[in-house]
Amino acid sequence: MSELTNDTEYRDWIVSIKSRVQASQIKAAVAVNYAMLELYWYLGEQIIERQETAKWGDGFLQQMSKDLSAEFPEIKGFSYRNLRRMRQWYTFWASTDAIRPQVVARLEKKWPQAVANTESPQNQWCSNLLHRFPGAITASFSKS
Repeated sequence: MSELTNDTEYRDWIVSIKSRVQASQIKAAVAVNYAMLELYWYLGEQIIERQETAKWGDGFLQQMSKDLSAEFPEIKGFSYRNLRRMRQWYTFWASTDAIRPQVVARLEKKWPQAVANTESPQNQWCSNLLHRFPGAITASFSKS
């Protein structure tokens, strides 16, 4: 086996595999974050709509938290506090039409590029980020 580790072609091949794995990890993290933001946006929107149309009191967020936490015990992101934050986040960003399109446009341009160029020195932080936080992808669902 030591012959392989001394072989330059083999080492270069392993480096290219490593690079591909890291790029895939980053793509997965970006996809997870995007899906979580979509969910939070949807929940915030639903909370606002229900508060405007239904005759429920303020206690409905606490009940919603209990119900969602019971349905999804492995996900810790449905606390009363988090649901309030989702509502606030949706309210803030839904009312700032002048800012949101600019921010989204910038993210749409930069994130795919950063993911695709993980080997470049200026984007090296992307591939190193997942190594600093092992389990970050799976933990993001359970530690919201």
